[in-house]
Amino acid sequence: MTTLLFANDASTTLQSGISAGATTATLAAGSGSLFPNPTTGQAYYMTFLDASTQQVKEIVLVVSRTGDTISIVRGQQNTFARTWNAGDLAVQLVTAGDMAGNIQPDQLQESEFTVAQGAGTNSITATLTSGLVSLPAVMQFTVIAAGANTGNVTLTMTLGLTLQPAYPVLKFGGSQLNAGDIPGAGFPIEVTWVAALGHFIMTNPASSSAGSIAGGAANDVLIQTAPGTTGFVNAPTIAGQVLAFVGGIIQWVAAAVTSFNGRSGAVVPQTGDYSAAQVGATPASAFQAPFLSLSQPGYQAFPGNGGQGTGMYLQGGTRAISPNTATAVTFPHAFPNACIAVVCSCNNQSSALEVDGFNTASFNVRVNANQISWIAIGW
Repeated sequence: MTTLLFANDASTTLQSGISAGATTATLAAGSGSLFPNPTTGQAYYMTFLDASTQQVKEIVLVVSRTGDTISIVRGQQNTFARTWNAGDLAVQLVTAGDMAGNIQPDQLQESEFTVAQGAGTNSITATLTSGLVSLPAVMQFTVIAAGANTGNVTLTMTLGLTLQPAYPVLKFGGSQLNAGDIPGAGFPIEVTWVAALGHFIMTNPASSSAGSIAGGAANDVLIQTAPGTTGFVNAPTIAGQVLAFVGGIIQWVAAAVTSFNGRSGAVVPQTGDYSAAQVGATPASAFQAPFLSLSQPGYQAFPGNGGQGTGMYLQGGTRAISPNTATAVTFPHAFPNACIAVVCSCNNQSSALEVDGFNTASFNVRVNANQISWIAIGW
């Protein structure tokens, strides 16, 4: 592959004449620096013109330059090698060959240089528009399939006019294609040529491609032991072992949990594994009888740290009494530990109300009324 080089306004004359068979030419003293200096894989076109009429010309390919001396390939782009005289012109002009080396937008969008129509199914041939005469180290392109493959596949490419050898088409990892990996006609076979491997890699087979890592036995676990380095953890030897990082090493150890919620063996989560007490939930029964009475009078017990019925109690009700007479009111449910406070009201708000003597079972009340309402709290 040759990369063309260019220079702006590069023009000079020949220092001395050359024959039609010469492969070097000397430019006017000091003018060589006006032109590119190609290295391996590079070149540029130069046009020789007669000094008198500038109607006679020859296009040459300059493949190297040392100072003012150029090495040339004669008679390029349908011109003929001629004898030239000292003083004839040597210029870098825009040529058809230069322009042909440029990709135009339509060519790029139509993938003219990256897509080829294939022929055959298992032994595929295709021609790709190219100036190359051999496959480079790495090359990516697409071949449009002529049909589905039924087994192993080879691909023979023609680059421009140069026929290449047949090479196998493999999946990543080096495995052969399966039948139907190329599903049918019109399928775009995405391939990458890798000279170091000596085969084409098909990157879009219908069935997955796979590779393998050498080493390891059945049930071994692949791990990364260092950056860019892999290794294996041998298969467990005891049922129920789990992988753990111990002392800087990944290894199999006995499971820390061998039973759960009455089950032994492998611990597999199941519905009901966590009780209400484990998650801090309070069962609905804690707010029902015998911890709740909606009769008159009634009470409600709240759950405490000790379980149902060990928290605070709230009690209350109404009671007919004799006016101005000390009356004992019994709680519907005795407080297990203590009564903290009793609050009363009556149907005669102008009367003074006295509450005293409350304990875990009852309290006393005196007021000039015939009915009271009360609330007591305790635990």
